[in-house]
Amino acid sequence: LPALVPAAASAEPRGREVVSARMEVTPAEPRPGEPVTVRVSGFGRVRYVTQGFPASERIRHSSDPAPFLRPGSRSPQLISYYGGDWLRIPLRRAGPEAFEARLRFPGEGVWRTGPAFFDGDRRFIERIRLQVRDEGSAAAPRVFDLELAEEAAPTDAPQWLKPLAFGLLALIFAGAIALTVMQLRLVRRNGILTSV
Repeated sequence: LPALVPAAASAEPRGREVVSARMEVTPAEPRPGEPVTVRVSGFGRVRYVTQGFPASERIRHSSDPAPFLRPGSRSPQLISYYGGDWLRIPLRRAGPEAFEARLRFPGEGVWRTGPAFFDGDRRFIERIRLQVRDEGSAAAPRVFDLELAEEAAPTDAPQWLKPLAFGLLALIFAGAIALTVMQLRLVRRNGILTSV
């Protein structure tokens, strides 16, 4: 019986990984076309968040460093979008655990902006709302506290998954065509049945 306890504990779901960080935007209230510097730093340790039922969650703190800071991880990006406009700017290393990007917002609006860090087929991301307007004035930086939450990166699926998905779509399409041909043959052989 005591031997089963560690096995049961290891079977418990580890939860979704969440890493806290800090994002500094300079100037705090950017204008369209104005150069903006975004710096991401202050990464915390991994927290494992397990969703409960119906809306509760359990948080387990760890001493694990952020997995996306390992050497060899894919280069991070700063992603910003408003309406149909998307900006994807590389976040360049500006220190041991600091990243920086420079960009210009093309127009006014509330831009959803945040860093995306990658670890294999996962990304860690949070988006904040950043107001860009002609009346922007504050030259001082503005600091946002981030919770970079793990999520699947569908555009970065494993290489073996893409051909499998296309094969499945082709199979569904072929099945639909076969069903249509079968129905047309039945109509040709038996005619269209109508009730009077």
